[in-house]
Amino acid sequence: PAAQIADVLKKYKGAEVVWAQEEAENNGAWQYLTSRFEHFKNATVIARKIAASPATGYAKLHVKEQQAILDAVFA
Repeated sequence: PAAQIADVLKKYKGAEVVWAQEEAENNGAWQYLTSRFEHFKNATVIARKIAASPATGYAKLHVKEQQAILDAVFA
């Protein structure tokens, strides 16, 4: 839907484009978007750091990472 993305972004010229996902940067949609849509080439990503697994395996650390993502999104 590159045309639809372009139409939406035209409405907000000069706005910072930010993609937020709770998966690690290399496990969610972020890499797909940056590889296929020119509109995301200069966007900022808010996600867990790159990792081989989709979750930490430790509930306390997962909650801490999740909170950090939410804090960054709404900062």
